Amino acid sequence: MTAESRLIQRMSTLTATGNRVPDALRIQLATLITRRTKEPTKKKTKRGGKRRFYKTREWREFRYQILTQLGAKCMCCGVTPADGAVMNVDHIVPISKAWERRLDPTNMQVLCARCNEGKGGHDQTDWRPPA
Repeated sequence: MTAESRLIQRMSTLTATGNRVPDALRIQLATLITRRTKEPTKKKTKRGGKRRFYKTREWREFRYQILTQLGAKCMCCGVTPADGAVMNVDHIVPISKAWERRLDPTNMQVLCARCNEGKGGHDQTDWRPPA
């Protein structure tokens, strides 16, 4: 039973017994009906642009290219997908600090999900082997 139907039932019981329906109940019912009919608003995300970027075809193709070139092995700890690791293509300089380098191959390294999460956006350590 919904809150709206409980209120309606309560109000009809009060009316049937000859009691006055309090204004507070009427207001509460009106509020519930307004919420039900009102269109939901979209939540605004602070980092919506970055999240959208990682879903683009451009990024997915570029990510695949980097994984093919550098191999699917974590450059920090050495685990591979065969070990059960999830591999990420990491921006050495985060895109929050250098958006123009988001598709720059010299700004990429392959890390497992655990190492990438530990590195975060604050660390700019380059784990690639020296050239």
